[in-house]
Amino acid sequence: MSIDISVLIPTHNRAEGLAETLRAMAMLDLSDLSVRFVVINNNSTDHTEAIVQSFVNCLPIRYRFEPRPGKSCALNGALDEEPLGDIVVFVDDDVSPCRDWLQAIRRACQRWPDHKVFGGKVLSWWPDGQPPAWWASATQHGTWTLGGHDPGNQPGPYRPGLKPMGANTWICRDVLVATRRFDESVGPCGQVTRIMGQDGVFINGLIRDGYEPIYCPDAVVYHRIQHEKVTPRGLRRRVWSQGRGGPHYGEPCHQSLLVRHLTLWHLLRVGALGWAAARYLLAMVHWSSGRRLGESLPALGDIAYNLECLRIGRKLRRQVMRNPAYSSGL
Repeated sequence: MSIDISVLIPTHNRAEGLAETLRAMAMLDLSDLSVRFVVINNNSTDHTEAIVQSFVNCLPIRYRFEPRPGKSCALNGALDEEPLGDIVVFVDDDVSPCRDWLQAIRRACQRWPDHKVFGGKVLSWWPDGQPPAWWASATQHGTWTLGGHDPGNQPGPYRPGLKPMGANTWICRDVLVATRRFDESVGPCGQVTRIMGQDGVFINGLIRDGYEPIYCPDAVVYHRIQHEKVTPRGLRRRVWSQGRGGPHYGEPCHQSLLVRHLTLWHLLRVGALGWAAARYLLAMVHWSSGRRLGESLPALGDIAYNLECLRIGRKLRRQVMRNPAYSSGL
């Protein structure tokens, strides 16, 4: 029997959180749908496999082990080797969908038959039921930092500057040609220092190829935020990882300037780095702990962003030095 929807769930050492996600999946309305859930164990050392096996009698579920570390490796392995449905859904192991989530996904594809890339709403589920006290000071940066995605209640093409978020994204299978895969140099990779943004890199590639994404507010999932992510240390670590991802899913390095005017490009990046560092230091001396945290996050992200720009710039420059013809492709 053909599969209407494949739901891909990569996971790493989050067995208990995965169990909560699968319990929510088991409550979904699957009427008139052929669905297969694929849990991709990305080299976990906990009891992830046992958790998945405990759901085989209540969910149409497949278990897959991916030994190569990295979320992008886990997803690419599934895209390469798993039988996929007409609609391929990407979701995280720490979300709880609304009961009609998959029905809303199917309705969106039926309503927009000429489109292939879609995103739904991601709402925050706080560990203590409500935002922490510092949230009011950090909202500008915090929503993005903690994985929220709520562009409103109007369906249709995404506004400029916005695109689907990996925790609730789906695409039509026919766009998944062999060359369209996740960048394995970007994304969560176990306990290794992370460069986040593999979803953005993937979606940006589809957009460049002419696939306009559609926002579907009726397809809702709740992102269950872990306690450790709302500590100052957890937030700064996450912002650092996201800042490093910025040069990969955007165009921050001004590559043509890098090749033609290396000194000027380097000075601009160093100047931006210095300005970000100064903002961070000023934020850290604020008397209010909430303001201190809220104002330091954007500056910390900019520090990570510019350091990653400089790292990528050095790499690109070495490639140009070895092969001057390389610059024509930048």
